[in-house]
Amino acid sequence: MGELAEEPREPGADGQGSEQPSAIALYLPVGMCLGVAAGLILDNLAVGIGVGLALGVALGAAVDARRRGHQ
Repeated sequence: MGELAEEPREPGADGQGSEQPSAIALYLPVGMCLGVAAGLILDNLAVGIGVGLALGVALGAAVDARRRGHQ
């Protein structure tokens, strides 16, 4: 029970000990906040949440791809 949900991690450049959290796990909340804010402004919360999810996943995937390209 001591283990709660952990963020997905990628191996770091220095080997096993320096793993980095997945960028999707970091950018998903950012996208959700932006999407919910846009949904509240546009008076359509469901669309805002959908856009926020898509934006967060797309940003995280792009950052992950860029990280893998540099390694």
